[in-house]
Amino acid sequence: MSEPEEELQEEQRDSTKKKKKEKRSAKKKKKKKKEEEEKREEEQVEEEEEAEDDKSECVVLRGIFKLGKKSHDVLLTRTRLTWIPITPENPTAEACVVPQPGVLPLRDVFAVKVKRRRAAGRSSGGAVLGVALFCCRRRGRRLEEETVHLHNASAEHTQTWYSTLKELLPVCSQSAARAFLGSHAETLAVLVRPQRCTAVGVARLTPSTQ
Repeated sequence: MSEPEEELQEEQRDSTKKKKKEKRSAKKKKKKKKEEEEKREEEQVEEEEEAEDDKSECVVLRGIFKLGKKSHDVLLTRTRLTWIPITPENPTAEACVVPQPGVLPLRDVFAVKVKRRRAAGRSSGGAVLGVALFCCRRRGRRLEEETVHLHNASAEHTQTWYSTLKELLPVCSQSAARAFLGSHAETLAVLVRPQRCTAVGVARLTPSTQ
């Protein structure tokens, strides 16, 4: 093989190596750019979720209600209802156990109404007693109905809480139902409550076949 031919072959090999190197470098740059874009998207999603969580946990209403026989400080956010027993301050007493707050996620609430004391034979009007929240609590694989009573004799205070809860419940119920029905429930039970003239949809848990 002549010298010019050898030089030509060597140039071709060098050119091939250079092209391969450039191709690998381009792939690395493309991969790095894609990873950076994905990272930025993840950070943006996290920021949006944090902002949404902060917004959801902002206190919408706060008031004093009686639950049972004790007064409670009740806080309402867009996703939950929380109540903490009000205990009188006693500076001379020793450190006592801090009462645990009660929590009711709004996604578990399916109805709310104003409680009233009515005279016998009357179907409307009456003195305001507070707000009643009807909810379903999960007990293992069953849903059991419960009622949370918030007692307050102020008609204006009660109406404010009732109206706000009615606005928040459809949003929480729809999002919770979509998430729950999409992955867990295989059947849907409808409970009809003639005494209250309402129909309530409840998801019945059944074993997953997947």
